[in-house]
Amino acid sequence: MSDKRNPWRSKTTIVVAVLALSLLFNMPGAFADSGDGRLFLSNSTRNRVDVYTPNGSHLAGIPVGVNPRGMATRDGRLYVANRGASRAPGSSITVVDLEHLAPLETLTACEGCAPYWITFDPEGKLWFTSQKDRSIYVTSPPYQVPEANILLMWGWPTEVAPMGESGFLVVGMRDSSDFAVVNTATRKTTRLTLGPTPSSVFSRPGHEEGWVAADNMGFLSQVTLEGETPQPKNDSFKAINFIVDAVFSADGSRIFVSSAKPMALAVFDADTRKLVGHTEFETPPGSIALSPSGEQVAVVFAAEKSVGIVDVSEPETPELVRSFPVGENTWHMLWLP
Repeated sequence: MSDKRNPWRSKTTIVVAVLALSLLFNMPGAFADSGDGRLFLSNSTRNRVDVYTPNGSHLAGIPVGVNPRGMATRDGRLYVANRGASRAPGSSITVVDLEHLAPLETLTACEGCAPYWITFDPEGKLWFTSQKDRSIYVTSPPYQVPEANILLMWGWPTEVAPMGESGFLVVGMRDSSDFAVVNTATRKTTRLTLGPTPSSVFSRPGHEEGWVAADNMGFLSQVTLEGETPQPKNDSFKAINFIVDAVFSADGSRIFVSSAKPMALAVFDADTRKLVGHTEFETPPGSIALSPSGEQVAVVFAAEKSVGIVDVSEPETPELVRSFPVGENTWHMLWLP
């Protein structure tokens, strides 16, 4: 017998191996794509939540209610506010199993109230804004029936975010220059002024603060609590025009802001409020989300129906490193482990 190998057999083996590896690393959930969590995008056109790896592999399209908007997580579950004004699956909240990427149940939020944004307070109660009722609702586990709603009649409630573990929430507004701070224990509200369209709100990790953006004017407001009986106070500064969204670094020291004009992602020092760095795009950025590692920011580009990944490991020089196509009309995005 000859020890000489069949050259065609060797080449075939190599080709098969290459194809196998190619398939492996392009499969949803494959190792090459799963190193830094998953992106969840509420897709109001297809009434679903799309799930992608950071490299653009589409893992799932999870069916939810009509016109999904804001999302929040708790205890391994994703809660999705469905803004459709009809009865369920509109005006509802879909609960999704994050492990299996499948809907578990649909909660009747309220009768035709069009829930928009959603969050949890430190006690585990679920709060969501209703634009139709100009209210914010609260419900306790198992979140089947709202127990109360608070009227915010001077505008249209938009986003809602907790102020750390303080038990206060900050609520954005549309068609108003004022936003709201809600004491979740007493359910009393404080009305604070920032400027036209203070609709975007967000939490600062590690701090009992809420931040608000006056979208068109480009102001950011830092909302803090003062006194033995805590009273909210806001202090604003000019950041960048036409703010669309913002997110803090994991330690709360930096704030990343997407702007439609200039079309850019800007990085600010949260304490000094100075611009640290920025990068410009060829199309307006929208919703943004921070990666679990804290080294990347995902940016929705609605005009291109895509998501870009920006390397922010060096905040002074953020850089767009790749992008991939996604579904249309993404309203909210989360980047989860």
